[in-house]
Amino acid sequence: SPKDIPDSVAQGSATASKVLALMSKDKLLTDPIVAKVDQIRCIGCNKCIMVCPFKAIEELSLKDRNVVQVIESVCKGCGLCEATCPIDAISLSGFTDEMILEELNAFSLF
Repeated sequence: SPKDIPDSVAQGSATASKVLALMSKDKLLTDPIVAKVDQIRCIGCNKCIMVCPFKAIEELSLKDRNVVQVIESVCKGCGLCEATCPIDAISLSGFTDEMILEELNAFSLF
């Protein structure tokens, strides 16, 4: 339902305060386990872009071809991109194959 003006202003101010607090820090802490793309192996099929629930993968144009790259500050290390990559050009450091399969099984429950 629509909010009245004072509520909208208060909500906007609270959001702005949160963003300001985040941006005023010297460092941003991110998840240590993120996907890594081997751009030499990547064929630019973009399947990983389509499955990423966090929109953490973007296309990158090189001189002779298109590949993908991970936006590390957005990646949550869920493993969907790694499981989808047809040529194993994406890896998650710190995870074993078993751990990734468990994570994917958890996603399939939803």
